[in-house]
Amino acid sequence: MIWDAYFCTIEDDAQDVAAELSRLFYLADLKPISGRTYGYERIAGWFHGDDELARMYHGGNGARCSIQSKGRASIDVAKRVRIIWPHHSVSRADVRQDYHYPGAWDEITGIALRIAQEHRLRITEVKGHGHGDTLYIGSRSSVSYVRIYQKGKEMKGPDADPDHVRLELELKPGNAHAKRLLAGMTPEECFGASAWTRDLALALTGIAPLEAKLGTVYDKPDLTRTRQWLVAQALNALQDWADELGGWQELGREMNRQKTRQDRLKEVAEV
Repeated sequence: MIWDAYFCTIEDDAQDVAAELSRLFYLADLKPISGRTYGYERIAGWFHGDDELARMYHGGNGARCSIQSKGRASIDVAKRVRIIWPHHSVSRADVRQDYHYPGAWDEITGIALRIAQEHRLRITEVKGHGHGDTLYIGSRSSVSYVRIYQKGKEMKGPDADPDHVRLELELKPGNAHAKRLLAGMTPEECFGASAWTRDLALALTGIAPLEAKLGTVYDKPDLTRTRQWLVAQALNALQDWADELGGWQELGREMNRQKTRQDRLKEVAEV
């Protein structure tokens, strides 16, 4: 599973963000774009030929800008943003999974339809008239929305695979906390956003993702959320480290020593 769209807000100066992403898209041209600005003043986009890799909304919103990327470029955008600006927030993220085998369309849509019916979800089927069919599960206005389509039939050329089926999960978090939570989730973890997407992931992969509530009802204190995230992300690694050192008490001493060392290096660097 990989990213197929990544829309995020970054708390940083637009020039610094543009410079960092221009290094990422070093072969692309950065050009102004006209269109709806969503509360910002200007739009700029990175283009490789006629292909738009990403766009940035900026100006009129303080030291803040919004980045939007779709397709394969969103993989690199998500990776770079998470490294440089780990405290960003995500307003939309799409995850995709591709299948290439005879009968994939019937099998994948059969599973999705069964789960949709069990959860009483909206089902929409669109016939492509030779360009591939599409199945939509859920509501576009909800947190989780899935589309499954015959990608191979919409593509052209000798490399097109008629058995190529693509499943896309579109997530739109419900509040500020959920947007920050999504910024730390992997594509696989995104299927934990709803009960029905967890069932879908279990049916497709045999693995049930952990619950990750991205709706408006999830509003625990910041400290609790931080601790929950820390346990989920680092507990196994910390346990291995503690075992190597002889226990959690020794791990605490080692972490304190390393923090003291880092603080001293920081002081030296600032002199």
